[in-house]
Amino acid sequence: MKKLFLVLVLLVMLISFSCTKQNKTIKDMVNREVAIKDDAEKVVCLIPGLVEWINKLSLQDRLVGIGTDCKGIEGTEKVPVVGSFFGLDTNALKEIKPDYVFAMTTLDKELWQWLKDNEISLVLFAYPTKIEDTYKALNLMGKIFGEKEKTDKAIKEYQQQIKAITAQNTTQKPKGYFSIRFNDRLGEDVVASGSHIIGNLLELSGIDNVAKNNGDMIFHRDSIVNTDPEYIFMDERMVEAFANTPPYSSLSATKNNKLVGMDMNLFTAYTPKYIIAIKIMSSAVK
Repeated sequence: MKKLFLVLVLLVMLISFSCTKQNKTIKDMVNREVAIKDDAEKVVCLIPGLVEWINKLSLQDRLVGIGTDCKGIEGTEKVPVVGSFFGLDTNALKEIKPDYVFAMTTLDKELWQWLKDNEISLVLFAYPTKIEDTYKALNLMGKIFGEKEKTDKAIKEYQQQIKAITAQNTTQKPKGYFSIRFNDRLGEDVVASGSHIIGNLLELSGIDNVAKNNGDMIFHRDSIVNTDPEYIFMDERMVEAFANTPPYSSLSATKNNKLVGMDMNLFTAYTPKYIIAIKIMSSAVK
């Protein structure tokens, strides 16, 4: 009788254990521990580039809230806006009851504790500095959504596309840089350095980024004139003003009509559109 009782107890314990949701933890993009839920079906994403990936991976049915910067992305017309890079509408979150919030590190830290108290997992993403950060972000999303097969495939395809482009790059890389803002300070401009995602995309495009060693992203105007790069890339809305402003008007790139205007949406954090930016910049220097 005792043996039968023990067997029954063990069976109950096993059934109870198997039915209990086993929370796992992984580390987000800033090395924080994040609880992973087995039934993660509701995600709020404040990051436009990741919303684009969610659509591309056919996971939009799990998107229950977006940030203000995500408005206008295809497929988000009926998804409520619940915050921005800096804050969240906690009343809206209480109503939606998401499993996760994907946010940048700029999110107000006071909200971190609020999310924890309300059993919502916060997944933080730092601004990417190289293309590999996008692969890491996709890998993280694959684990959270339970869709590693999809994200692994997306990473592989992305790597193959980049490899195909870089294989066509010439050994003699033309000199160039990306102007984020010019005339920003007295005698200095803001440029994409080697530790900026745009700087990394320049290199992948087969361009010798003359500002790659400027870790603080400040490039002195005299350095621009002395380097006199062959190509200069920038926001397409800046090209005319740049071309007509001394000393930029005297640069070789300006005189030779090699100022390349770009749609800045191609450089949104973690966007799948990085590949388009690489193709455009690579084609420009061929």
